[in-house]
Amino acid sequence: MQPGKRDTLQNSPPSRCAVCRSQREQDESASETSTAPRLADPVDSTPEKMPYALISLLAGAGALETAYLTWAKLANIQVACTADGGCTSVLGSDYASVLGIPLPLLGFFAYATVAGLAASGALSSQAEPAQQDIQRRYVVLAGAAVLASCSATLMWVLFTKLSGQSCTWCYASAALSFTIALASTQGFKASRELREAALPGGSLVAATVLGLMLAWSGIDPQEAQADLNIPYNPPAVATASSSRSVQLAQRLRDAGARMYGAFWCSHCHDQKELFGKDAMAAFPYVECYPDGYYRGVKLAQPCLDAKIQAFPVWIIGGQQYEGEQSFDKLEAALAKARAGQGAAQLQTAR
Repeated sequence: MQPGKRDTLQNSPPSRCAVCRSQREQDESASETSTAPRLADPVDSTPEKMPYALISLLAGAGALETAYLTWAKLANIQVACTADGGCTSVLGSDYASVLGIPLPLLGFFAYATVAGLAASGALSSQAEPAQQDIQRRYVVLAGAAVLASCSATLMWVLFTKLSGQSCTWCYASAALSFTIALASTQGFKASRELREAALPGGSLVAATVLGLMLAWSGIDPQEAQADLNIPYNPPAVATASSSRSVQLAQRLRDAGARMYGAFWCSHCHDQKELFGKDAMAAFPYVECYPDGYYRGVKLAQPCLDAKIQAFPVWIIGGQQYEGEQSFDKLEAALAKARAGQGAAQLQTAR
């Protein structure tokens, strides 16, 4: 062989071995890289399960509450009455509507939307595409943010513009909204997805608060608080009385029974309407706001002594019966009171 060619043959094997070694080292390095644990992967790849069932239940309760308040607003009747009268006053103020739309109606649509989306998530199958569930979670979170921001704004109005007027329905709605918002955050990974949702979520909250403030910007707080003053003006009872209602009113009066109520309470008036105008002469009614309702007014002393918490309340034989009562229930309560009195007299005689 020629020397040049011999040199080439002698040098070729080491060159090929170097190439193989280099390739093998690269493969091993890639293998180590692929098998090395990455702490971020399990967190980012494992989807969080949003508590859809809980959110659906809470939002459904909110939808029922706001539907009732909307019906009361549109029908121009008082809501179920508490003794302080705050709910009726607040829900009748200028702050109870946005651009002429009853605020409870807007709340109903928001609650119903969140409830429907959460229910669909709770009923979804495991085969549902992950992207579809991710989109649903973001929409539920957005709805929860709107509800919570609205409730926070309303609480601010309640304590600043309306001088801390009490409103049980408002507190209940706020509690539902904040709980829904807290539950909706459980469907996201705190390390990544919540940070991604922070900017659009914060913008949505800011837009909601700003929108409400602009809608209420023309309201004079003094005039709004003036709406909370209700002069004493009880509505007249217009229905006809039956012989049963007249006799029952007399029996209730003779037994020392009393119905405690307020002139602005629609349920109290409905109870009177059940008895009719002819029965009012004997109807054992106690008015808890005989001088009208206004900020800071207290219950009449007989109502304070009876520890009245809501309207209407019947006290028959020392036992309280809350809400409107049918004739059958009132007659049963009278019979129970008489039986109790008879037993007490018998015990005393012994």
